[in-house]
Amino acid sequence: MLVLFLKLMDHTANLLWTMIPQKNYSLLVQELVLRRFVACCLIYLKKVILRLFGFFFGFRYENDFIFKDELCALEEQYHNFHFVPVLSRPGEHPPPDLDAGHVTDIIPLYLKDPTGKAVFICGSLPMVKDVVGILEKIGVTKEQIKTDAWG
Repeated sequence: MLVLFLKLMDHTANLLWTMIPQKNYSLLVQELVLRRFVACCLIYLKKVILRLFGFFFGFRYENDFIFKDELCALEEQYHNFHFVPVLSRPGEHPPPDLDAGHVTDIIPLYLKDPTGKAVFICGSLPMVKDVVGILEKIGVTKEQIKTDAWG
């Protein structure tokens, strides 16, 4: 699952983008989507004055953590980019630098104040419904949420 929060400093525009890989969702497609997303991140980070650009990336197993180096490098290079990797099946010895669980469990830990945030969720219909439910519980209004669901 990919989740993105974006807030422009002067033109308040916030974004939450999510995608959860399905069993039949090929790694190639995941990689292409994530590669395009990372490229978009770079454009915003380099050309737009941002106050906040937060990104959650949920994956099942540690070896599913694609683009780890690139995403960690973005966080080091840009003070306004916050990256939260979330591992849903951590095994016996989870890495200490990853949140464990599902992104829907982690979002409320990081999104304390939904004021002024616009949210975009893209993914499977069940996942989109779950994320919308969590967001509404923490105070995000329906007017702040846009979705693109399939399946």
